[in-house]
Amino acid sequence: LFRSVVRRFVDYSLRSKLIIAFLLVTLLPLMALFLFDNRSTRAALTANANQKLFTAASQTAVNIDSFLQNEMQTIREESKLINLAGKYTTVEDMVASQDVAGGVLAHLDAYRGKNPLNITSYAILNLNGQPILEVPETNEKEDESDQPYFTNPLESEQPYVSPVQFSETGEPFIY
Repeated sequence: LFRSVVRRFVDYSLRSKLIIAFLLVTLLPLMALFLFDNRSTRAALTANANQKLFTAASQTAVNIDSFLQNEMQTIREESKLINLAGKYTTVEDMVASQDVAGGVLAHLDAYRGKNPLNITSYAILNLNGQPILEVPETNEKEDESDQPYFTNPLESEQPYVSPVQFSETGEPFIY
């Protein structure tokens, strides 16, 4: 269309040439203004969306940190209630003392019941990384002595929160 108008421009009357010229003078600045406004609006909307995402991410990070700090404090307090350090080194020793094991299991289950959506299990490990008691109980007694959530607290004597890990089914979890 543009080429046919340009090719036959010489044959147009003066009136048609003036109309085309006025249209160009009017439409070209409007198109430039549209492009500039479109670009600046897009930049402003993107900056606004990024700011909102940053704010939401920051708030989420604060909420997660707060949750983890609260849970670590709760676990510290709960661990003082059941002090088994040095008393049992194997599952067999714990099982041999059924009355103690039953009471400890009841405590661990109650602790887990406080927040069942976020706390799926509790375990007491001996200093060799072997589980002494677990809630819920599993038939698999895995050696956890090489896991960072076991080695880091032993070395630093400080609480430890693992990075987010994912199970085979893709569910996230932390230790």
